[in-house]
Amino acid sequence: MEVIFGFLATAVEIVKDFLNKALAFWRSLDEDKKRLCIYCAAALICISSIASFFYSLGRKKGEEAAAKEEF
Repeated sequence: MEVIFGFLATAVEIVKDFLNKALAFWRSLDEDKKRLCIYCAAALICISSIASFFYSLGRKKGEEAAAKEEF
């Protein structure tokens, strides 16, 4: 049981250090760079969503075509 708690404590420390570094980096940026980062993140989310939609649509069409060929 001690091994699990030690592993969890180490994981929490690693995440805490990472978040502290990320927040320090974010606070060091000026307002224009923060705005640019937010716009880039929003664009990345939109592009990923659109790509995922078209991928799933194409996959469904491919499965339907494969099902028609089998019969």
